[in-house]
Amino acid sequence: MNELHPILATTRAELQRRRDAVGQRALERAAAKRLQDRGVRPFRAALDAPGLTLIAEHKRRSPSAGTIRDEVPLADVVRAYER
Repeated sequence: MNELHPILATTRAELQRRRDAVGQRALERAAAKRLQDRGVRPFRAALDAPGLTLIAEHKRRSPSAGTIRDEVPLADVVRAYER
């Protein structure tokens, strides 16, 4: 068992508790409203937009691996992605 298993188990149990208390449909509506209120585009729409689409993540640390790339300044990583 790695370090993520207990986190996943706790999260799944919490989600089930919320579904039971509120209902799956109500949770989905609340999540959709929250995204709309924040001005976040749906994932599919972002991928379908014209032009180059890039989805990137710069991870300095991981729960299971610890430090990965802590020494690289974020600005340098962003510039590298832009090239």
